[in-house]
Amino acid sequence: MEPRARARAIGLDPRRRLSRANRRAATPSSPHRHRCLTRGERRCGFHGNGRPRMPGWAQRNVIVIGGSSGAVKPLLEVVAGLPREFPATILVVQHIGAHTSVLPELLNRRGALPAMFPTSGRLLEPGVIYVAPPDHHLLVSDGAVRLSRDARENFTRPAIDPLFRSAAIAKGPHVIGVLLSGLLDDGVAGLQAIKACGGLAIVQDPADAESPEMPQNARDYVAFDALLPASDIAQALIVMAAQRVDAEPSVPAAPIEEHRLSIGEADKPMATLDDIGTPSRITCPECSGVLWEIKGAQPPRYRCHTGHAYTIGALDAAQNARTDQALWVALRALQERERLLRNVAAAHRSRQARNDADRADAEADHIAVHAAQLQRLVAD
Repeated sequence: MEPRARARAIGLDPRRRLSRANRRAATPSSPHRHRCLTRGERRCGFHGNGRPRMPGWAQRNVIVIGGSSGAVKPLLEVVAGLPREFPATILVVQHIGAHTSVLPELLNRRGALPAMFPTSGRLLEPGVIYVAPPDHHLLVSDGAVRLSRDARENFTRPAIDPLFRSAAIAKGPHVIGVLLSGLLDDGVAGLQAIKACGGLAIVQDPADAESPEMPQNARDYVAFDALLPASDIAQALIVMAAQRVDAEPSVPAAPIEEHRLSIGEADKPMATLDDIGTPSRITCPECSGVLWEIKGAQPPRYRCHTGHAYTIGALDAAQNARTDQALWVALRALQERERLLRNVAAAHRSRQARNDADRADAEADHIAVHAAQLQRLVAD
């Protein structure tokens, strides 16, 4: 489906903004009627502020948002556009690794919804934003948050794919996935899982992204429902959250098996990998185990039995970094070997062992040539 057609399907006009008719349609008939607060109380989130009306409930009630480089600004813009009574839980993964993060504080300053680093086991609560803590995957399990330090995916923890995949498995068509600015292609497989389980996908327009690579990959490989600038995503979420879910499609087996592998709960990891992939001749950059290439994945993806997983873009970046490191280690070893041989030659000369000194110098000269060649290689 073309982007404009997808936009119309969720209630957006061809200019990718909410049409007037769908602003009114954002509130379906419901026994949960909205009541405005009386004069002197806090102003209503739906009247007098230009935002569309919303119900106090939502069928699409789990929203997962992922981003990397350049994603903080659009994330703040999205959160600022959501009303205080927004009836869905929001879970956010930003690539921060093990570094200290102040993202919840930034979100609390910018928007009306409370944001926090959750504790594992906390129940999903409408109108609350849960942010993945440093060095922990954020997952959805049995209506609650689950934090884990399982294997890194796409060379990062927290990663976007584990959150998106777990939400898709747990909540199916009730999930809306949002992928923002970032490098490489984490989140693409997760959005595909959300779509396979009946959910909806929003992708930030690459032209609007500081780092367009991640949304470009999502645009190319995901049957997304809306391709939008950050300024329009909040309104799209309001409309989507209010839409009726007509069916509960069954969850495909492949995402479930991958999820169990990623959290270390597969009964027979090797057999499971054989079911969903084929052994490659490539080793995992993190644990040096064999990688299985996931069958039918586009873009290609790889996974090892310990839980590490990579898209082809992430694997290329990881291998490039590993190769670069290995070359520098090799250069250091050659230079140290040459220096030691020069010292050996000097020691032989001090005791008048000229032949031994010449042999040590000749080997040092040979190593110096190779070190110079390697120096030029790593410097290019």
